[in-house]
Amino acid sequence: YDNATEQLFREAQATGSSTVEYGARGQHYRVDFDALVQVNLRTGVRRVIREIEAASPRESAEETIPPPRSARSACLLERLLSPAAQVQLPVDAVEESEKLSAKEVEQVFIDHVPGVQEFLYRDMEDEFATQFLVVAYKSGLRAFVGTPLHLHLLWLFRTIVHHGHANEAGASGRLREVAEAFMDCQAVQARIIERVGLELRGISCNFRDYVLRLAGNYKVLALKMLAAERIRKGAASDDGNPTHYENRLTADIGDAIGLNKEEVRLASMDGHAQQRFPRFRPEETVEAAARCRHLFDLEAFVKALVVETNSLNADSSTESLPRQFVEWASVGLRDPHVIFDEAEGLSLSVSEPLMLAVVEVLVLGSCGAAAEEVYRGVSLRDLVTPLQSDEGDHEWEVESSGGAVVIEAQP
Repeated sequence: YDNATEQLFREAQATGSSTVEYGARGQHYRVDFDALVQVNLRTGVRRVIREIEAASPRESAEETIPPPRSARSACLLERLLSPAAQVQLPVDAVEESEKLSAKEVEQVFIDHVPGVQEFLYRDMEDEFATQFLVVAYKSGLRAFVGTPLHLHLLWLFRTIVHHGHANEAGASGRLREVAEAFMDCQAVQARIIERVGLELRGISCNFRDYVLRLAGNYKVLALKMLAAERIRKGAASDDGNPTHYENRLTADIGDAIGLNKEEVRLASMDGHAQQRFPRFRPEETVEAAARCRHLFDLEAFVKALVVETNSLNADSSTESLPRQFVEWASVGLRDPHVIFDEAEGLSLSVSEPLMLAVVEVLVLGSCGAAAEEVYRGVSLRDLVTPLQSDEGDHEWEVESSGGAVVIEAQP
């Protein structure tokens, strides 16, 4: 964030506010300091953020030593940031033919993204993002021509544009994300195109998939912090755009920390990163991966999961994270009704201790809570053990009626 926005944040926190709103590039955002997320109030797009203190001159010369973690947290992080918790490559996109003229493509973005005509590529004068969007629709991203990803990204990009041209639900938010990505380098453009395009292709996720994908976002944050730390210490040079060095790190240690496979694949095709920065030696990879585990913010990750889960409402789609959590809870918790608000039974009220236990079950296969730790009067260890009975497993039916979520046990 720029200095003025950071000052706004500091003033809000000084008054005890947990949220603050600000404007940038024609958009209005709300930042939630508790959940560590930023929400575009127009499009609903959510992005994770992280608060760190500026390094002092002494800290710049010495590696910051993180506070020690509990054995429970260390065990979870060792597994969470490993190949065992890695989101695998998505299926390749199917062919999407060119249907629109250059003028029509430009108009799709103008209609759905207010102010897009003023978006500049890398803040360079007269280098408007719209001209690159038009080229990408016709020919794809130049940096990926000749690679296995070229047609994959081209077809996904066309899918996004055609979705907007047809004025489908959610088109404006998706087109805004893509247009903003075209203010950055092609590596960033590719990541956003693939994620948004695959969503439109209906690549669905269950609750565990959502958890691992969100963890992937926090792994990216940890890796960005590692890149900044190494640049500050002189381990690599910086031209003001750390993306390419971040891609070098992603390509070299991404698999070791279980970064999403698509992130690793895209980073490995960054020619600038390959030319400018040497590959990590095996011992450097081990050291860097360990440092990433130290920098990963487990508390913020669990808190973000809680906020996203508790956002369930009548408009939540069946594929959304909150709905998928309800589906999982119906078989993953001994008493699935504990996820609901005790005062308002139709809304979710999941706290961080329960979510941490759930993550442990999804990643480690068992809960690491102490035997005496309880949640609403029930042992956490017992609660997150799938229900078993003398008659065998119960089957649970999850229904939605008028926005309410109903869980019923079936004999």
